[in-house]
This record gives sequence, C-alpha cells and structure tokens, in this order.
Amino acid sequence: MIDDSRDDADLARMAFEQAGLEQQFLVMTDPVEAVQVLGQDSDLRSALRLILLDFNMPRMNGLDVLRALRADSHFANLPVVIMSTSDEPLERVASDALKVSAHFQKPAVFTDFVRLAGDIRSRYLAVA
Repeated sequence: MIDDSRDDADLARMAFEQAGLEQQFLVMTDPVEAVQVLGQDSDLRSALRLILLDFNMPRMNGLDVLRALRADSHFANLPVVIMSTSDEPLERVASDALKVSAHFQKPAVFTDFVRLAGDIRSRYLAVA
C-alpha cells in the first residue's frame, strides 16, 4: 500500500487481516520513495501481487505514481487499486486512462472497510 497517512494504512492493514488476507502487507508512506524502491528491489517486484494506492499525497500524487508504475513493463498489468478519501470524477477518468484496476472511496466505517478488503482480496488475490 502506498499511502501518506499511516492511520489510513493501519486501518487498511487491519481490515485486510480481518478479511482473511494472509499475505504480507507492506506500507510505504512516501510515494517518491515507493516508486524508487519498486523500480529497484527485484525481490519485492517479483513478490508483489497488488498495489493499493492513495490518490491525494504530497510530493507525488497517486496519478503520478500510477503513471510511473505503468511506464515500467513489470508493472504494466499488475492490479492497482486506488483507495482515496476523494471521489472526484476527473480523478477516476485520469486513472482509468492508465489502466487502474479499480477506484474506491475509503470507507468511513471499519466494517465497510473489512467488506471492501474482502471484495478486493477475492477479486485480485484469489488463488487460482
């Protein structure tokens, strides 16, 4: 997960754990550093199955992160799910153009967050 809010990231981690996510959940709070690390860490690149991405972040917004990821052939088809407090239509259009897998507004209620985490888990992380 790439999200500048540690609190939001912790909530997401707890929600995914309650939804039965057994995989490792890595949080990066600096989007610039996240793009650099993802571009260089071959072990992380090969283990990565999904990126949860916040949209509104300082230094580099989610759209810029998504653009950088999609420019790397390794991440061209990796599922990227935007989870943002914002629900701006223009953000959706811009992220859809970069092949975002899904765009969700962050739930305000924890039980809704767990339900969303379960949906994301079954859709993108289900074992074939």
